[in-house]
Amino acid sequence: MITESSTSPLPKINVIENILIKHKYSKQLYKKLFIIGAIGTLIQVVGLSISVVMKSYLPFIIALLLGVICAIQLTNRFYNSVMYMCPHCHTEFKPRILPWMFAKHTPKTRNLTCPNCQQVHHCVEIVSTTH
Repeated sequence: MITESSTSPLPKINVIENILIKHKYSKQLYKKLFIIGAIGTLIQVVGLSISVVMKSYLPFIIALLLGVICAIQLTNRFYNSVMYMCPHCHTEFKPRILPWMFAKHTPKTRNLTCPNCQQVHHCVEIVSTTH
């Protein structure tokens, strides 16, 4: 994608290269998130099954609450583990949580407003190496 006529400065190209190198960290993050999601789903299935057998809503309600806690934990961990880079000005930033949650997205980008250039783009997801 980088041609001889590219106008992007070399330091920014190096930043993009470092993002691609960090791909292994995104795989580790997704594995952790998958495990949390699987646990939440298993809890809900078991709670529903026990509710049907016991003919009581209580196990289902408890399982539902535990599932919500897992979902909150999953969302929080993901939000705290990622930043985004504007494809226009290459600024790295962390959006506020509500716009982040409701933004259109792909598996590796999110449609966000850059705080530096104020343009709306599908910004590239950057996974932190500390999570």
